[in-house]
Amino acid sequence: MKKMLPVCGYAVSALLFLSYVMILGTSLFPKVCAEYRLYYIERELQDWPGYGGLQYRLGTPVVFRSTEEDRTRRCGNSWNSFEEDGCWTYGGHSALYFSGIFQNPGKEDGGAGNAGEEEKKRYVEIDVQEVREGAVSQVCANGEPIGQIASAGTFRFEFPQDMPEGDILLLEFFTDGFGPVGEDARSQGIKVREIIIDDAVE
Repeated sequence: MKKMLPVCGYAVSALLFLSYVMILGTSLFPKVCAEYRLYYIERELQDWPGYGGLQYRLGTPVVFRSTEEDRTRRCGNSWNSFEEDGCWTYGGHSALYFSGIFQNPGKEDGGAGNAGEEEKKRYVEIDVQEVREGAVSQVCANGEPIGQIASAGTFRFEFPQDMPEGDILLLEFFTDGFGPVGEDARSQGIKVREIIIDDAVE
């Protein structure tokens, strides 16, 4: 009986050690949704979007106007406050996060997203209300440059066919020439009103 006591002690110690390793592994590599990871762990999001809040369906407007109840919650940290006519980027880098883009079946209404066997090219359309004088913004999708904005207007940029895919589409604005606009001392580059991602049929 006395010989069994050390064996039992070793077994209990081994189980405790394995439990510790499993808990440590879970904390280092947590299996959580994209929203939780980006907001609570990586602290990349400006607001909590809610579970599934970063999911995107093709053709759905992403609204930046403060007057709209469904204005977006997919902004990274570097954005100014929402205004009636849009939202200014902040500083030299601003980002937006979309999930489900690469598994997106398209719109349910039979639009471009359900074009059957026809060749489709996915694009992003950006409605820009205003650009600070002298500012130029380079637009990138998952690290790949797709276009440039230097004036107000609506811009359509195609995503490259070889663009790196993943769980998240990261849309970034790298802006030169940002700064105050008029008497507004905030760091501003371009003011975005609305963004739409969809498929164009060739």
